[in-house]
Formats: sequence, structure tokens, C-alpha cells
Amino acid sequence: MSNNYLFLFGETTGYKNTLESTGLNITIRGLKRHYDCFDISFREHGSTAWEIRFDPENLTQVLAVNEDETRRYILEEKYIQPMALRERKAGDSEQLQRVNNYNKDLKQNIIDFRANNADTLQNAALELPEFRDTLQKLLITDNTGRHKDNRNRVKMLKQAEKLNSQYEEAVLVEDVSDFKEGRIDYLRNKVDLSIY
Repeated sequence: MSNNYLFLFGETTGYKNTLESTGLNITIRGLKRHYDCFDISFREHGSTAWEIRFDPENLTQVLAVNEDETRRYILEEKYIQPMALRERKAGDSEQLQRVNNYNKDLKQNIIDFRANNADTLQNAALELPEFRDTLQKLLITDNTGRHKDNRNRVKMLKQAEKLNSQYEEAVLVEDVSDFKEGRIDYLRNKVDLSIY
């Protein structure tokens, strides 16, 4: 069914619907129907109130339109999978594979989104002074559930740098003292003080 056909000639329910975990649950002419979209970008608008436009002769697809009519998504009525393998018919496995592929793509999209956010926040935390003490104020854990390791990382790095510089100074002093002792031994062996 055409997006433009439903937009121009479709009937509306008279209500606005928001996205739920199960998709859009819409009451059309007194019957509750469940719709969802296989476009990943539809899930990015979870707080949008959608107006539903439909053809009363064909309710397998409806059109979801946002308030200012800038976004439109074709929604499909949810396909009911049989519970038992014995009850499967032609097309059931294709529909199930379609859902599995969508879920796989959605999961990857969420992983990429969170990784991008983590990189952005990490950079912001290093650059902006108001975020520098965030780990000390909040219990933000890393992917292993640890908080104190991240909070103390900067302190530990400073201590390591201090110890490293102290070690380098000690090596330098040791080298200087070794040089002085070597120089004194050289001079003692070079000059015979008994003849004076």
C-alpha cells in the first residue's frame, strides 16, 4: 500500500499513539491491533505521538504520521507465529527470519550508538572542567561493573609518574656518585702521593 495513498485518503483513529515495547497498539473501530515497523529509525522516535491513518478495507498496513507531518512510517500488522512447529505453514519461517534479522540489525545499531556516545562523553570529560570530578560524584561503572578503578586511574597515573621521576633522579644520582668514585680511583692510581 502506498505511503501517499494512506496519507491523503486514509481514515484516522482520532487518537494519538506512542511507541511501546511491543510496537504501536492501536484501537481501530473497537478492535485492538498491534503494528510495528521494520525501519530501524522508527525506534529513534519513541516519545513521538503518532497519528494513525488507515484504509478500512485493508488493515494489514497503516501509516504513522507525526504531529507536524514531517515523518511518515508504514507500519505492518504483527505477524502471529504459531506456538508449535507442527502448526507452521508456508511463510512462517520467512517472517520469523525477517524479525530475527531486524533484531540483529537493531542490536548492532544500539551497540554503535552507545560506543559513539561513550567516545563523545570520554572526550568531553577530559576537556570540560565541569565534568572532571564526575566519577568522584557519581557511581558510574565501566563495562565490568567497576567504579573505583576508573575513579582512581588519574590518581594512580600521577603516583606512577612521580615514582618514575624519583627513580630516574635516583639513577642519575647513582650514576654521578659512580662517576665520582671512578674518578677518585683513577686519580689515586695515576698520582703517587708518596713521592711528595
